[in-house]
Amino acid sequence: MKKERNTVRAPWLKALFAVNAVGFAYGIYYYWPQLQSTPPALWPFVLDSPLPLLFANASILLALAGKKPSALLDLLASAGMLKFGIWSVFAIAFYNEYFLAPAVAGWFATLLLLHVGEALEGIFFAYRRSFRWGAVAVAIAWLLLGDYFDYFSPWQTHPAIPIDGRLAFNIAAVAVLSLAIPPFAKLVGEKTSRGGITISAFDSIVAKG
Repeated sequence: MKKERNTVRAPWLKALFAVNAVGFAYGIYYYWPQLQSTPPALWPFVLDSPLPLLFANASILLALAGKKPSALLDLLASAGMLKFGIWSVFAIAFYNEYFLAPAVAGWFATLLLLHVGEALEGIFFAYRRSFRWGAVAVAIAWLLLGDYFDYFSPWQTHPAIPIDGRLAFNIAAVAVLSLAIPPFAKLVGEKTSRGGITISAFDSIVAKG
């Protein structure tokens, strides 16, 4: 019975996997010039926006194999997609004269909508998932480490943005997201769980098949 349910719902997970794979591949394309000038060990921090899609796809592969995804893996995917989905929307609006200049406005407006979708997928990965505070602490540390390499390390792995008097505000916004998003994902998981039972988003999909 479980196998039949999984077969019915598998196309949805496979479609999500494909969308994430395309998003990750585009992220590599978008950041390729920056990757070429960055030590390979720091590539995960250059790719900090598309990387959560890779974490998400690892969870999807586990779910399709009939295995329960790691809670930490789901949290890294959820928190990353929420943070960079929200930050990208913020950055495009905050630096609108740069990202929404007439020559590129259409493309970055599209990217804005796609990052809204990324943030929504982040909520999906937190849905009905119980995260321990230890995992939350790891996720916060991971996001803050990315912030360090983005703005305080000699490599400055952040995306291309105007460097002006607004940078301090941008860094503050990024830090707030890094500190607030993992606990928020934990709260979403707890609020949507049923009777205290830990059910992953994928388990619920299969169960409703």
